Amino acid sequence: MYEFSTFPACTGFLVRSEKGEIIHGRNLDFEMWELLSKLLVNIEYYKDGKKIYAVDTVVGSVFALTGVRFGAFSINVDTRQARSFEEDLISVIKNNAIPTCWLLRKVLEEETSYAAATKRLREERIAAPVYYIVGGVGRNEGMVIEREPDSVHAFYELSDETWFLVQTNYDRNKPEPVYDQRRIPMENRVRNVGNHFTAETVFTEMFTWPNFNIATIMTAVIIPATGYHNTTCWYGLNPVPQDKQLSLEE
Repeated sequence: MYEFSTFPACTGFLVRSEKGEIIHGRNLDFEMWELLSKLLVNIEYYKDGKKIYAVDTVVGSVFALTGVRFGAFSINVDTRQARSFEEDLISVIKNNAIPTCWLLRKVLEEETSYAAATKRLREERIAAPVYYIVGGVGRNEGMVIEREPDSVHAFYELSDETWFLVQTNYDRNKPEPVYDQRRIPMENRVRNVGNHFTAETVFTEMFTWPNFNIATIMTAVIIPATGYHNTTCWYGLNPVPQDKQLSLEE
């Protein structure tokens, strides 16, 4: 299960562009980066000759970590602190709870709208705590959901006043730990840019340290309204602060 095979390092980013499009950025980080970076794939699913949805996942798995339902919504998961391995495993076996990443896959497959997707991600019982980051096609269709197995701890939405959301691996009602400050520095960078983001500049932002780091094995940029879905798999890059950074050629 995803909840027990990764550490807190992923980043999800939702931003409304000047054109009103919702752009969804995602960095996937794993401890076993040298192994898993070689196993990442993008899989597209078709029905009656029509492309319905696509996922970024690991070869051999049946779940999904990031995905888009074309013309409707996009989703990614970020790690949220688990209660304990035993409690969450019992939740699956005894309480028939669905693993968090399997729910993501089922929502992409079965739901056809942002409203239906966010409703199901908030209400269905899941195996363990997690963050769902969801983008849509409407002007304010963007949401971060802080999930407990059987409830919603909190959720945050785009609005006319809130034009972007950044989510890492910590609840917003608590300060980020001093050893892992990624959300607030990224929020400050985004405010400095303003809502002039495009798919290309979202990619550049996701490629900025410390949100991009040695454990980042994949970066995805998605625009659900247009079907744009760019997945980049990384291997062997070790970014450092910009004042110490060398060019890739060096």
